[in-house]
Amino acid sequence: MTNGDILQGDFEDTYNNLTLKTMMGVQWISRFCPTASFVFLVDDDVIVNFHNLLKFTSSIADDEMSSLFSGCVHGSSLPIRTKGKWLISKEDFPFPCYPTYVSGTAVVTTGKVIQRFNAAIPYVKFLVFEDVFLGIVAWKLGIQPRIENSKFDFEGKNLHRLPCIITSHRQGIQGDVYEKKYQSLIHLPCQDWIL
Repeated sequence: MTNGDILQGDFEDTYNNLTLKTMMGVQWISRFCPTASFVFLVDDDVIVNFHNLLKFTSSIADDEMSSLFSGCVHGSSLPIRTKGKWLISKEDFPFPCYPTYVSGTAVVTTGKVIQRFNAAIPYVKFLVFEDVFLGIVAWKLGIQPRIENSKFDFEGKNLHRLPCIITSHRQGIQGDVYEKKYQSLIHLPCQDWIL
């Protein structure tokens, strides 16, 4: 490791191990960055408008720092019981719907919340979906996710709004096509007509 900036866990890096990866990250941040003001968890297939991210974090009031858990929020989502990537058995999750959770594609939170998550995680049953798992942890801590769905594009259908949003998930869009579109939009000012 040349730069000493890679974290590596003792597990295979697969979709079904995202919760392990998230838990490892939460633990590492808690240990090595205990005074971090903000923490941004983001997937590698997400485009980020850092200017808007900084604008968003600078708007957070001091009294929100112990409970900020924000991004594209999903509420009352139903577990998939038949087949597919998001299949979950009743043994693994016996409830009729998931708690409110922030999509794992992009999460903005604080160091204080990460510390609280780290303390609570050992007492929460493991769940393969990291975003739902963190939603359960937040629920147990009494943290209500802050809905910012207009700023976090989960489906990648609103790239034209990039000047006004924080993230766009490039779901199913080729990287080079997305990159060209991103470069053509990122420096434009946010206009009401874009929304």
